[in-house]
Amino acid sequence: MKIEANTIEAVKKISPSEMEARGYLTLAGNGKSYVCPNCGNGTGEDGTGMTAKEKSNGWVYGCPKCKAGFDNIALIARYHNLDSKTQFRAVMESACQDFGLTSEAIEEKISSFQLQKSKSTDEAIIQAKIQELVKLDIERARANLENLPIEERRGISLDIYKFYGAGYLEDWTPPNRRAENKTTPATRRIILPNSAGNGYIAVMLTSDRTAANKTFWKQQGGNKGVFGLNTINAKESEYFFITEGEIDAMSIYQAFEDVSATINAVATSGATSSDSVVDEIAAVFGMEGAKKTYVYILFDRDSAGKMHAPILRQKLLERGFLAVCGFFENVCRDKTDANAILQQYGEEQLFEKTFEVVRQFDAEFDRLKAKATEEKIPLSAANDTTSNAREAPTSPIEPPVDVNPSEPIQNGAMGITAQISGIVVAEDCSFGEYLKSGLFDAETERLRKYANRKSGFKNLDEVLTLAPGLYLIGAIPGAGKTTFCYQLLEQLAERGERCVFLSAEMTRQEMYSKTLARRLFQRDRHTSLTSFDIRRGGTSQTLQSIIEQLKEENLDLRVKEIGSENIDAIIAYLRNYITTSDRAPIICIDFLQLIRPADSKHADNLKLAMDEVAFKLKNFQKATDATITAISSFNRDNYTTSAWYKSFKESGGIEYTADALMALEFNEIAEIETGEAFKKSPREMKLKILKNRNGNVGEVYFNYYSAHDYFEATEKFDSATEEETPSLG
Repeated sequence: MKIEANTIEAVKKISPSEMEARGYLTLAGNGKSYVCPNCGNGTGEDGTGMTAKEKSNGWVYGCPKCKAGFDNIALIARYHNLDSKTQFRAVMESACQDFGLTSEAIEEKISSFQLQKSKSTDEAIIQAKIQELVKLDIERARANLENLPIEERRGISLDIYKFYGAGYLEDWTPPNRRAENKTTPATRRIILPNSAGNGYIAVMLTSDRTAANKTFWKQQGGNKGVFGLNTINAKESEYFFITEGEIDAMSIYQAFEDVSATINAVATSGATSSDSVVDEIAAVFGMEGAKKTYVYILFDRDSAGKMHAPILRQKLLERGFLAVCGFFENVCRDKTDANAILQQYGEEQLFEKTFEVVRQFDAEFDRLKAKATEEKIPLSAANDTTSNAREAPTSPIEPPVDVNPSEPIQNGAMGITAQISGIVVAEDCSFGEYLKSGLFDAETERLRKYANRKSGFKNLDEVLTLAPGLYLIGAIPGAGKTTFCYQLLEQLAERGERCVFLSAEMTRQEMYSKTLARRLFQRDRHTSLTSFDIRRGGTSQTLQSIIEQLKEENLDLRVKEIGSENIDAIIAYLRNYITTSDRAPIICIDFLQLIRPADSKHADNLKLAMDEVAFKLKNFQKATDATITAISSFNRDNYTTSAWYKSFKESGGIEYTADALMALEFNEIAEIETGEAFKKSPREMKLKILKNRNGNVGEVYFNYYSAHDYFEATEKFDSATEEETPSLG
């Protein structure tokens, strides 16, 4: 390995939370600083520990007690009992291996680091100039609105454009380019300013789009913000609609213009701005005399909309608003947004379709109001003045009988269980009333359909039934925990289950190539093709036959790559798979310690972060009847000892919460330190079931053909056979 300057910089700028996650730092007793490896400061109740500080060349740590100082390289050296100077190469190799720093990853870290470092006062000057240009653009566009061609108005009148403060420019160029004295070809744009007037969305005219890259059809000028917030009548609002797009918000407002009901319609300028949107909306409805109205979130039904609409709803609920999520696609299959309906069918049809969506949620609003009353939450939307707002104007279209089954569910175990199973659960009743009501029989019937679920591993099925629950499985690096869990999901999908694998470290291609390598090896034990070979184009006649077979099987097995998403975003994504269908999905999360908490205060404290993740995962699981397997890493101290509860890294909250706790480990623990365990083919593995609320504990055994991503159940290790081709992994 070549130790270059950029490699060193990349290691130095690894964050404290990453260092802690890999065991190089230990959180101090105060939960804020870190234990000093020199004097132990921070281990006691009164110890302050080392403080972390980010400097221009990376993170540094200082101990106020012994005055010792460390950077990341020194901490890694101390952990491995190495001298950071004379054994520098060994330290760096350990760091790069542990943090997965390939040359590409290093370049990415360094480029972002250099970009941040290069910021100066010049940037502040440019930003100020951009703001000036943005304000001039908005003023000039409003003055020029009358020149917006009729055929480009998207079915919206000039009066509505004026009401929302929109405008039109025939010679628009990005203000940031102008601020830097850079030239860009001018285009015709509709200018849609945010409510603060410090930014806008510039929408290219439809007729001009054929010559432009789709990325440039809508461009940001200045700051992001809510569109239309300054049009809200917070004191008389009866219906409040939130869309992603500005044109959609104006379309809805126009459709209701001649109706006596008072409506408000705003846009978030994209699906991902939930925090700032909620803050701005709450400020408007927090004014004296305002009432918190019914809120209908009508996002686009694409992946971003389906993921972020429930997040926005949850944040509004937490602020005391009565909010639901809906989609136009539910009531108008060929159109997915308000403006498309307006242009195709006109204002009257948009009005009726909007109320079709509204009427779907009458029962949900009743439930929310009742829940707010029970919990004594002062919601002004629950007062008598809103009763008339619930009554939709006469419409020839009858409301649907059932709530749309693909509507994302929300938190609250009773409400969700009722939606999935059809069981109406009394939240507070005696044991006798519970039995008399038939709820016990109904809930038993609900779980009975999972009793015969088979994992594809006969030995595992003898001791563990994968009923709805939360399962935790841990292992040391190289034990194959990702491969095992993915194979488990694949085998369940083969048996008709709906399965989702959330991968934080491997790509979808990597995971799917494991399937191909495994099936190839099952057919041909002499093959030398690995999943890595297959990803590089390696093939054979047998492999092509397997690919064709998989096309026909069409397994309901999805791999979702996750990165910066926090636990709330992940749960919102998973909600889209929970419907009124017969069986809830089976989900695997790989892996637990890489999921970010939603609460920013927990970001630098792995234990608090894991506790939050555990709590939310279990609540989601109970509420949906899902089956969730979460993969966990082990503490370094337990790499060479037999697994037990304390082996799981900072996962106290989830190991107590989990319905089953399992550890995948090598049969011969002593062979780990010598490296012999990793050289065997197949590797002799056992799955230890340490905790099982619904069955037995014990051990089951597997041969792990690591080169071919294949676990094979076996009775005893003396029945294992050697792989006929050498292992490549």
